[in-house]
Amino acid sequence: MTMVSPVMNAAAGEARKIAAGRNAMSLRNGLQLAGAYVDAFLRERARSISTFEEIEWIARVSSGDARIASAVAAAFDRVGHLGAVEVRRGTGLDLTCDFVDGLPIDAGLHSPFFMTDPQRAQTVLEEPYVLVLTGSGLPVAAIARLLALVRDAGGKNILVIASNFPGEMLGFLAANWDRGAVRTCPVQASYSRALQHEILLDVAATTGATPISSEAEATWESETLNVFGRAARAVASPEHTTIVGVFPGPAALAHRGRQVEGQLDREKQPRLREALARRVFYLSGKVALLDVGAATGVELQSRLQLTDDAVRAARAALEDGVVPGGGAAYLQAGRSLPEYSDQSDTAVGVSILRKALVEPFRSIVANSGADPGEVLARVDSMPFGHGYDVARGEFVDLLESGIVDPVKVAQQALRSAISVAISLITTDSVVALVPPPSSGIIEVDAAMYARMLADDPSVDWGR
Repeated sequence: MTMVSPVMNAAAGEARKIAAGRNAMSLRNGLQLAGAYVDAFLRERARSISTFEEIEWIARVSSGDARIASAVAAAFDRVGHLGAVEVRRGTGLDLTCDFVDGLPIDAGLHSPFFMTDPQRAQTVLEEPYVLVLTGSGLPVAAIARLLALVRDAGGKNILVIASNFPGEMLGFLAANWDRGAVRTCPVQASYSRALQHEILLDVAATTGATPISSEAEATWESETLNVFGRAARAVASPEHTTIVGVFPGPAALAHRGRQVEGQLDREKQPRLREALARRVFYLSGKVALLDVGAATGVELQSRLQLTDDAVRAARAALEDGVVPGGGAAYLQAGRSLPEYSDQSDTAVGVSILRKALVEPFRSIVANSGADPGEVLARVDSMPFGHGYDVARGEFVDLLESGIVDPVKVAQQALRSAISVAISLITTDSVVALVPPPSSGIIEVDAAMYARMLADDPSVDWGR
């Protein structure tokens, strides 16, 4: 499901009118006004999901694979929508789901430079040492000394968690990541400074690390390996980090969880209570590991991507709920947009989005072989939640039939489309690649293709 092309096409038609007197800023205001209305419309009509069957269905719609859907549903059914579900490469041929002790935290990669898997936008560290820095970080000399301790002990990876990374320190870590014997991955805690400090203490308490800072010079100058915590594995993305297999074990997680629960009982401010409740949930300590296996590397890459997509779709649906799928939610949202009697540029901006919101539904129906005009006429008279099931060729209650989309996905697609359209309207020129002329015939070396699928090392990938 995409909204970008329909909105861009509608915007392109109006962009040609700007030279004839349309005001680009007013068109932009109309698009933004209509976008905010549709966003609220979708949010208000979203239906929450919670059962195993509902999660499984969302994952199946996203991945198209029943085994992936079942594993994803089992994972979220156990750890909840705030829990950590990590997808990783397995060594077998099938997909398995295991549960281990670990700690998910609201702390993300400081920079994409430190990614080990850019395609999946994450960094994976095996058996890392965990270094927790408070205050304003450490001098480069102190970091170098700590790295030498890990190197001498045979360590290969360090997860550095801090609330702030000064430029000189970050530059040293980047240079070391590129050329050093020990790879150091910086992860920055989110939230306000007070909550950042608490998150750092959560990590320290559950991994066995000792928080250190430049303010306590005597601490780091005399430290040994005891300053580091340990973990079996760490996975860091731009928003979140999951530390798996903390070495002090579940007792340390449970003890820290009880401490945070005590803070929650005493706290009165709603925003802080929400943050504390989230930390209590994280400290429950369960992490789901989805090990994805396959017979060949090509199949493995495809299954990893499908499983990642299913996990994201299920999490989005659990967090914010679902809306009718198949383009019906957009169609009915556009139908509810207010009509303007005047022909002001702002009203034209609203009409751009109204027209575009019909296109996803029209395209889906047309691709099924049905007549879009006839189906649209029938659906227009139906209440919210009803639409057309293209697989069966029937008009149904989409929510009851399981034809749904996570509302967060629908909202983000709409926002992206409006952003692109506004850029198109307010820009004098657009640069685009012109595809080379093609005869429509693609030549394929069947023997090489077969070797590629079999992961034959003799294949010349640069050919």
